Amino acid sequence: AERAAARARLDQIEADRAKALTLIDGLEAEKASERAAHAARIAGLEAEKAAERASAQAARETLVAQKADEQHRLARVLSTIEAERDRERSALVETIRGLEAEKAADRTRFSIESDRLTTEKSALQRAMSTLQEQKNDLQARFDSTIRSYEDARSRREAEIADERAHALKVIGSLEQDLRREQVVSLDRRRQLDRVEADLHAIRASTIWRAFGPVRGLARRAPGLAGLAGRIIRAPAQLLRGAQAPPILTEEVAPTMAATKRQPPTAEVAINSDWPPFDPQPIAAMLAEAFPGTDYPLQWRTHCAEFPLPFAPDAARQDKLLFSDEAARDWIARCAAKGANLSAPGEAPDISIILPVYNQLPFTLSVIASAYRWPSRFRFEILLADDGSSDQTHWLEDGALPNVRVVRNPTNLGFLRNCNHAAQQARGRIIVLLNNDTIVLPGWLDELARTLDENPDIGLAGSKLIFPTGALQEAGGIVWRDGSVWNYGRGQDPRDPLFSYLRDVDYVSGASIALRASDWRKLGGFDADHYDTAYYEDTDLAFRVRAAGLRTVLQPLSMLVHFEGVSSGTDTSQGVKRFQVVNGERFFTRWKETLAGHRPNAERPELERERGIRKRLLMIDAVTPTPDQDAGSLVTFELMKAFQAQGWKVSFIPEDNFAYLPPQTLALQRMGVEAMYWPFCQSVDEVLEKRGAEFDAILMFRVTSSKKHLATIQKRAPHLPLLFHVADLHYLRERRQAELAGDAALLAKSNETERHELAAINAASLTIVHSTEEARVLAEAAPQAKVYVFPWIAEPLADPPGPEARAGAMFVGGFGHPPNVDAAIWLAREIWPLVLKKAPEARLKIIG
Repeated sequence: AERAAARARLDQIEADRAKALTLIDGLEAEKASERAAHAARIAGLEAEKAAERASAQAARETLVAQKADEQHRLARVLSTIEAERDRERSALVETIRGLEAEKAADRTRFSIESDRLTTEKSALQRAMSTLQEQKNDLQARFDSTIRSYEDARSRREAEIADERAHALKVIGSLEQDLRREQVVSLDRRRQLDRVEADLHAIRASTIWRAFGPVRGLARRAPGLAGLAGRIIRAPAQLLRGAQAPPILTEEVAPTMAATKRQPPTAEVAINSDWPPFDPQPIAAMLAEAFPGTDYPLQWRTHCAEFPLPFAPDAARQDKLLFSDEAARDWIARCAAKGANLSAPGEAPDISIILPVYNQLPFTLSVIASAYRWPSRFRFEILLADDGSSDQTHWLEDGALPNVRVVRNPTNLGFLRNCNHAAQQARGRIIVLLNNDTIVLPGWLDELARTLDENPDIGLAGSKLIFPTGALQEAGGIVWRDGSVWNYGRGQDPRDPLFSYLRDVDYVSGASIALRASDWRKLGGFDADHYDTAYYEDTDLAFRVRAAGLRTVLQPLSMLVHFEGVSSGTDTSQGVKRFQVVNGERFFTRWKETLAGHRPNAERPELERERGIRKRLLMIDAVTPTPDQDAGSLVTFELMKAFQAQGWKVSFIPEDNFAYLPPQTLALQRMGVEAMYWPFCQSVDEVLEKRGAEFDAILMFRVTSSKKHLATIQKRAPHLPLLFHVADLHYLRERRQAELAGDAALLAKSNETERHELAAINAASLTIVHSTEEARVLAEAAPQAKVYVFPWIAEPLADPPGPEARAGAMFVGGFGHPPNVDAAIWLAREIWPLVLKKAPEARLKIIG
């Protein structure tokens, strides 16, 4: 305002100055005119005087010429002329004097007028000088104000930059601390796991088992604990030459006699030269996959209770045999694990087909593992005994909870054994499970949930893991020649590449699920075309796809698979030889379909998901939480929308790359590749290594674009960039700043505007939710392509009417400042008005 007023005063001064200059110019013109007139009059008088002189000279000459003739007359005429001349001269003198007087008067008037004009000019100059001084003073004050504002702004910007740098430094430090803590936690967990593994090794050792009866005595008769110590120390004392104390005393002898009548201990070794496998790698994986749970402890407990010898490098695994005593002990322990299960009833949800041929230790271990992990589904286990010769035939109906035994009097072979048992299945879902496995948490529920939530999926399979902790298979690839790959074999099972639901060529029959109706329509495994075993699961997957349904890997369903326990790994003998024979039959049946596949080992990163049309990289600050905020719900629904159009979605939580169950698991369950640390550590790294495989990038919010826009333009300038504003952050910040009168927030909104508009102008398409935001951007970024994308919400099919409801409810995520403001406004300003009309009314604020 001061600046505008000063400018107005300067304009007025300039106008006055112009008027004064105009007046001076007029006076100068008048003075010049008067000087010209005076000069003209003087020139006229001079001309007249010259003319008179010429006339007198002529007369004189005439008189001189006539002197001789008319001397007398000349004398008279001369005197007359002289007299006239004197008169004329006197008149001329008087005229000259009059002109001089007029000239003097004109000079006086001019001098007076000039003095007056000079005085006015001086006054105007003094006024102009004063105005100039005022102008200079105002300009100086204005410049000082601007400098002060710029200095204050610079200081504030510097403070904001310092605060931001400090915040980023703190965030970076916290992230480093978090990662260090994660590393320390993992290290401590590994140390604990090593201790647990050592304990497990001790418990599995021959010495520990040999002294099982001694520990049993100690538990039943505490007074014998000292005796046990003396028994253990006696040999050493004898070797040192010391006299051994008496082992049995009169007091403990009756106790020992009573002990002989107690049941045998459960710690009975299986006849194998191999030690039990180490549970530590799987325990470590469970600790990372399910942080904060007791799953690692449960796993180690299972392995201690059901120790299984295993040699991962052996061509053929030993057939494990129990003593009768050990078999009874393991059966009793397995039954105890399922004691609290609900009975499946006549119509269970799931029928688990468990084909077995001997190998009772593995059979009891996998059944006990199915008992161990809770499930929301009622299930029955159909134990398909294909003529076992070991104690498997002891498992009659009722021996194990929820287990029905389907025994074949003669060996039918794997395929017909499975088909025969499945005929007696009562569940709506059939799950086929190998007995050389141990299922992990969520194994059954994830398979069943995949089929229940996706009607277009006909077959779902599990992720298989070696006992060593390495990945065995995350779905399979079938090449053009009919050869197959176990995708991901030997890799880390937690790698995001192997951890999201996806369509696959086939999944291993070690753990697959189908609807019972689909199984029966397809006729189960094709036992007429394939001999005994192998390729039947691959053929089934292809027949499911030919029927118009999908075959998928559900990697959240995990189990440990002791590959080779059932049939070994040597393809030249035994059941394993059918792998070659059946492979040839499979190729003959499906060679036309396989013609569309790539040759062996060509572009496996594309062959692993050959049905994908395009690939989208989605970047947001954090993993969406659709159960907590509406913005996440939109992100979640957008992912599903892209998937419905045949796109694969890969997601980066760029702020922290955190693995956050259950949010990360929810994305993986629906088929989104969720990237996380330590497998992915930066947006730059992902784009550098994998940028060529994506067809587009969708980035959310200015908080992400500020950090990664330059990286995207550098690493993937060829890709279409979609920018989803979520809401125009700078507009929200500016409104908040104006509402609060906060200059710092206003400056921050200007900075946000710069970044947000940069992303909008750089994007191939900008997505907004409201027509108002589209209108704002039409003015702020007229060249940008903006699309109004409506809000996504799934409406209730049949919501209750008002008569079934009471009160009012406000729902919102309060990490979003406008929601906080709205809730407070509602509580302070609106709700008191409601209470005046309805004192019984109640308001719930939820979020």
